[in-house]
Amino acid sequence: MAQVEAEIEAGTFEWRSDREDVHMNVESALIDKIGEPGKKLHTARSRNDQVITDVRLWTRDAIDEVGFWLKEAQRALHALAEANIDVVVPGYACRRLTIHGIKPTAIHKEERRGAGI
Repeated sequence: MAQVEAEIEAGTFEWRSDREDVHMNVESALIDKIGEPGKKLHTARSRNDQVITDVRLWTRDAIDEVGFWLKEAQRALHALAEANIDVVVPGYACRRLTIHGIKPTAIHKEERRGAGI
């Protein structure tokens, strides 16, 4: 079983589409390697239980990976903010300028004047 696992992790395992699922692929590979005793491999679970468990484990791994990349994105944004701490960037909310310290009415008057309103 450890040899089959090592092949899967190394990417050298031959996945065959004529076998129903992961479990049939692993079971058949084990039978090919050790013969008759490989047929006695079972986990006391139904095939559906095994598939559900696999999907849950895959989902947890995927969530962990997404979490990792979200944290990396946060770190990158934080580093960018730190590197540009003195840069003033106007803020907008609902398409209205919301810079602190500047009166929005004065800005809007200038915009209206420039637009000919």
